[in-house]
Amino acid sequence: MKSQRQSSDILRITGHHLDQRFVLTVVLLGVIFLLAACGQAPRPPAGWSGPVLSDGSLYVGSRGGKMLAIDQQNGAIKWEYPPGTEFVSYIYSTPSVSSERVFYGGYNGKVYALDIKTGLKQWEFSTGRPIVGDVVTDADRAYAGSEDGKVYALRKQDGLKQWEFLAGNSIWAGPVVSGDAVYVGAMSGDLVKLNAATGARVWLFKAGGAIAAPPLVTKDTVYVGSFDRTFYALDAQNGQVKWRHQSGNWFWARPVESNGVVYAAGMDRKLYAFDTATGQVRWTFDKSPGALRAWPVVTDGLVVIADADGRVFAVDARTGDQRWDAAVGSPVYAPLATDGKVVYVGATSNEIIVLDVKAGNKLSPIKTEK
Repeated sequence: MKSQRQSSDILRITGHHLDQRFVLTVVLLGVIFLLAACGQAPRPPAGWSGPVLSDGSLYVGSRGGKMLAIDQQNGAIKWEYPPGTEFVSYIYSTPSVSSERVFYGGYNGKVYALDIKTGLKQWEFSTGRPIVGDVVTDADRAYAGSEDGKVYALRKQDGLKQWEFLAGNSIWAGPVVSGDAVYVGAMSGDLVKLNAATGARVWLFKAGGAIAAPPLVTKDTVYVGSFDRTFYALDAQNGQVKWRHQSGNWFWARPVESNGVVYAAGMDRKLYAFDTATGQVRWTFDKSPGALRAWPVVTDGLVVIADADGRVFAVDARTGDQRWDAAVGSPVYAPLATDGKVVYVGATSNEIIVLDVKAGNKLSPIKTEK
């Protein structure tokens, strides 16, 4: 059984403004993880996977556990894995796409590499415990974090393990690769920087609460939010705090940066715009009725966010003024995607909602279940 610290990190609700449905999902996932440690886990809630755009296709995990390649223009499913009626795992992982393969992690604890043209499985690697975060890649390796608290580096060609590192007592966030380093946060509150080639630890930062989303890494700064209600800017070289901001609730979305401003979505229903150098709050957007778990996108001078109440908002990136909003009908927890013309929203339904960037008008949705 996992430690009491992990249990409290996962289940502690820090405030009174979290969406009830989201809280129940978080608690259920936490309980499932704890039961899994005892060998008696039930089936988890259906997954949420964000769409990824690449060369005219959308790649996304369906609610029913299929990894899909979808034609971006007509919404036709090009291939699915596993094929037919076979079921292998629910998918919370947003896929990573290279020129030849699609990589993702399953809740069954396996990393999958699929042929990008056919969807045929090239290899799989089992960590033995659930994978909730994304699998990311560089030129040589694929990296995955597991609920067993370890980061795994796998050879892209055949999935052969290159190294593993125990980063904390449980990992829900996917790693981030930047240059010759890998960064990963754990539910223990640890954020580590590792040498990508060897897995050796470069530095360790300890937050006051769980880290459940990947950090944003720029040339010299690592930005990350925590369940301790704090958003941190860390020196990428040594992990020392440059500045921090205390909010009203958890941070559980990867931030984005544009033109000297880092945008962080909070579970207190607020979107924060921080000056990257000083941490000064440029503006705060607080009109969202639900908690903000989905990763935002920046496009065409707008920051687009989606909440656990099923609302999508476009906010002026410079001023924080609302430009449009749209209802998508179900909670949104997965990262958003955009091609600059439309925004793709992976809501907790069996379709991807497509919204016009300029006005938020709904276009034809893309079905993710046959």
